[in-house]
Amino acid sequence: MGEPTSEPVNDAPAPPRKGPRVIILIPLLVACILLPFVFWKQTWFGEALGAEDIITRIDAISGPNTQQRDLRRAQHAIEQISKRVATHAKTGKGDPKQFYAKVIALAGHEEAVIRETVAWLMGEDAKEPSFAKPLRALVADDQPIVRRNAALSLGKRRDLAALPVLRAMLLPFPIQAPAAGEIVGIVPSVYGVCRGVEIARIRTASGSVETVRTPVLGGKTGRVLASKGGTVAAGAIICSVMPSSREVFYALICLHEIGTAAELPLLKPYLEPSADYGRKVAEQAKRTRVAIEKRTGQ
Repeated sequence: MGEPTSEPVNDAPAPPRKGPRVIILIPLLVACILLPFVFWKQTWFGEALGAEDIITRIDAISGPNTQQRDLRRAQHAIEQISKRVATHAKTGKGDPKQFYAKVIALAGHEEAVIRETVAWLMGEDAKEPSFAKPLRALVADDQPIVRRNAALSLGKRRDLAALPVLRAMLLPFPIQAPAAGEIVGIVPSVYGVCRGVEIARIRTASGSVETVRTPVLGGKTGRVLASKGGTVAAGAIICSVMPSSREVFYALICLHEIGTAAELPLLKPYLEPSADYGRKVAEQAKRTRVAIEKRTGQ
């Protein structure tokens, strides 16, 4: 054994060195702050865009197989065009017509999210003659939300081509089975839903499961015609979705201007406030009824 030392023995571990840990923590801290900001910046539509950036973002989705990130950026660009339309209407500055040819081209885009955004934008300039033809095409789109945005934009133009879809916006929307099979899950009646919410699941003969989602804004489910464990044919109506208060309100505004006697019976459910359709909707329904009756001599 060696000779004992006269120096005190300290068994406690040496204090950790702070330098390397600080170096590691700083990038982590920066990432925790920066990454959420980058995500927010990519999804926030409030950032002002210059004309060149707007065109670049729209051109980025002109080809097939558009990336999700590019779709969001293009939506931002379309929203910025809408702001320019509003500014030009108020002040006469910043003429947005330099973008209109590209907007019209987007009316035929393969992605429904772009078509629905364009259909909404075209309603911001109800006096633009070049928007009439694409809107009449969009009002017959295979996606309900595109049709409805187009109908509201046509309504602002007092175009009677909007009437069939405006009527549909006051009625329950039928949800159809995309394939034949067994119902393995379905929502009950009077179930609150919104766009994209799962309505049902259907197991097909191949064993795959089809998920059915509501394609409209929606308020609550109406009649549910299918039940768990039952079978359905492709295209069969499995339930209905009642229109949302917002959809009804904006449809009523358009019908105030172009509604006919044929729409009067559709107003009845909305003439008095209810739990689902409040006073604002009821007041607009009454104004719309008066306007239609005056216009049609009822």
